[in-house]
Parts: sequence; structure tokens; C-alpha cells
Amino acid sequence: MLKSSMSIILSLSVLLQGLNFHVSDMMELKVLAKHLEEHQSSYGDDFFSFFDKHYGDLRQEHDQEEHKGSSEHEKLPFKHKVCQLNVGILIHNSDAAERNLDPVPIYSVPNYYYLDNYSFLDHSDIFQPPQIL
Repeated sequence: MLKSSMSIILSLSVLLQGLNFHVSDMMELKVLAKHLEEHQSSYGDDFFSFFDKHYGDLRQEHDQEEHKGSSEHEKLPFKHKVCQLNVGILIHNSDAAERNLDPVPIYSVPNYYYLDNYSFLDHSDIFQPPQIL
């Protein structure tokens, strides 16, 4: 039970780190809920218009027009400035696939020779030399 719960916790932490979700974001969810209630009462915004104004296409217009210099917008969660670049490059060279390469010769040289060096133990019943099948 302990192993499975630990693996679930570790998997979730890796997932949340990949989504750029920090512990400080969880602490700022109260600020997000409070600011959402203010927008609903003042402007009649629903969640999607609120999200668009603070995290979407209308973000710059909303910051410039209505809340000049407001520190409340800086406290909202998920406002991290992260620059990640993941690039995968695949180069396919068709000439290499068409070439007929000669197979590499394999030389096998036996490197083990069995020598019976246990003849002095024939007089004892405890020690027995390896038996040939």
C-alpha cells in the first residue's frame, strides 16, 4: 500500500512539474477566486471571459485599460515567465538505406579449455570435481 501511494504521489508531482504548476500557485488560488468574484460583481464576467482577460488574448487590453499599475494582477497564479524549448530533429538520408554493406565477418575463437586439476581430491568424498555430462 505504501509503495503504490508513493508511486502515485511521485507520478503526480512529475506531471504537475511538467505542466509548470508550482506549490506557490496553490497558495494563490484564494486570490484567484476573490478576483473572479470581483469581476463577476463589477463587470458581469463569467469564468471564460475572466480567463480570457487575465490569461488569454484580451490580457494586454485588460491590463492597460482597467487596472493600470494594479498589484492584484501580479499576485494571480500561473503568471510564470518560463522559456522552454524542446526540439527534436530527424534527418533521413535515403542514400544510406540503399547501400548494400558487406556483412562483418565474425571470428569465434574458443577461449575456454577444461583441464582436470582436481585429481588430488579423488581420495575425499566431500570435495568433488565438476562432472562432465
